Amino acid sequence: MKKLIFTFVFISILGIFQGNANEQTERTVVAVNGLNLRESPTLEAEVITSVPFLDRVTLLNEAVSETDTLGAVDFSDFIDGTFTDYIVGEWVKVQYHNKEGYVFNAYLMQEYLDEPLHSAESEYAIAFAGWDCVDNIHRNKDLQWKGLFQTSSGYEMRVVELEYYMDVDEMGAWYATITQSNDFPLFVIGAVADKFKSGAVKGTYFKDKWFLGHEQGVSTIENLTINFLENESFLTINEGNQQQKIALSEGVQIIWKGDLDGDGKDDYLFTAGEESNSVNLYLSSEAAEGELVKQVASYYPGYCC
Repeated sequence: MKKLIFTFVFISILGIFQGNANEQTERTVVAVNGLNLRESPTLEAEVITSVPFLDRVTLLNEAVSETDTLGAVDFSDFIDGTFTDYIVGEWVKVQYHNKEGYVFNAYLMQEYLDEPLHSAESEYAIAFAGWDCVDNIHRNKDLQWKGLFQTSSGYEMRVVELEYYMDVDEMGAWYATITQSNDFPLFVIGAVADKFKSGAVKGTYFKDKWFLGHEQGVSTIENLTINFLENESFLTINEGNQQQKIALSEGVQIIWKGDLDGDGKDDYLFTAGEESNSVNLYLSSEAAEGELVKQVASYYPGYCC
């Protein structure tokens, strides 16, 4: 009986280890337009098939080439300013269904995406061009993306296409977002339907409007009131005779106030919290009765990796 129990436990443990080993060899494709599986480790090799965005491949060999650089990418965002990054990686051998071939691993997640933060059901999303952590890769393939750009006469919404690639350094595995635009968007928003129209947008972009929770008191910026009291912190939106209070934790950065969804009413984008913060998108068109706006999406630029 003891032998049977030992055998059962041993087999169970072995199965767990094997399951973990198999899971560790899986990688998720983050190339939005698909990743080419090639017959040999070079861009000139014949394409066997294209692996769709977010499909998984089995890693057969960690690296079959020296580190290579596919190109340089210029970025500008409200977190890091303007900088240049490089798409760096190696060719690896993988299996996709019953086919084996080679892919460039800058377009593979470094670990298995198990429970994504932004699920496939998310109808709205926020993104910023630049380095980021994996929780902000959006899984809904139906999202239509628009970037908000600053022009000489104000602001303009334009269609953009997001692309992701991995950026691995001594700090760990990151990913970067490209918007395929010659100009740098202030931020990018997405919706399942064509919610955000292209063209001129009325509003105000605030670059450095930080209000910190340890600085107790009341601050105002246009129609927004920020309260950091001894036992309560909140932001109040004031529009005519209407008000809406939004609870805060620690600090807040006001990023945008203006009409993004084309209903003639203001929408808002602000960062709440000093460290593990989130950028929250509030839309007037989704507000419930008695409300001015409703939170529809979040983005996490803080310590989320």
